Amino acid sequence: MNYSNYRVSLDIHGTASQVLLKFNQNDSARKVVFVLTEDGKPYKLTSDCCCILSAVKPDGTELVNSCTVDAVNGTIQYNVTQQTTSSVGTFECQLTITGEGGTVISAPIFSVQVKEIIISDIDLESTPEFNALVEMYNYFNDCKGTIEDLVNTAENMDGIISAFNDGLLKGDKGDKGDKGDAGESCVCVEEIQSIKTDVSALQSSVGDINTALTAILGV
Repeated sequence: MNYSNYRVSLDIHGTASQVLLKFNQNDSARKVVFVLTEDGKPYKLTSDCCCILSAVKPDGTELVNSCTVDAVNGTIQYNVTQQTTSSVGTFECQLTITGEGGTVISAPIFSVQVKEIIISDIDLESTPEFNALVEMYNYFNDCKGTIEDLVNTAENMDGIISAFNDGLLKGDKGDKGDKGDAGESCVCVEEIQSIKTDVSALQSSVGDINTALTAILGV
């Protein structure tokens, strides 16, 4: 099936609802492509931007869904889900764009009107949908595994370097050569300890975030 594509322009200097999109109940083969402007001029999106769509449907359930940012073409795409159109009525939505350093800008509100269809074979209950948070939860879950690997690697390196500095890895003594210049003392152990401290702090932060997302999502 081909998707029905909507192209919408929103001026970020506005605050009032600028657009009304009309869908039928349970529609999901629709995409909305947003172009942001600034007093009529294109608003530049950068590659570090991410975007979520948030809304409260007519029955009170919430949407917090991710969008796709195309910085090259200056667009934001939202794929309409069945939960987006599961509740009949009109409701307001908003895009929130986050950039480098946690900077945030919100686009103007736009409205969505969902019309009840005459006959449907789909018996879909309207429920909250948080796919943006689910993606974040999965991402931080993956990060936990990567960080644990880093901790193990740092500990292994710590042991090897300590053994080297203690002379435990020396081989048989060879012929005496010419005396060289005095070398610097090995600071590798201190550097590894510093890395371990930084990684442990990161591990704790990721764990806290994952715990919070787990509580929100009930997983």
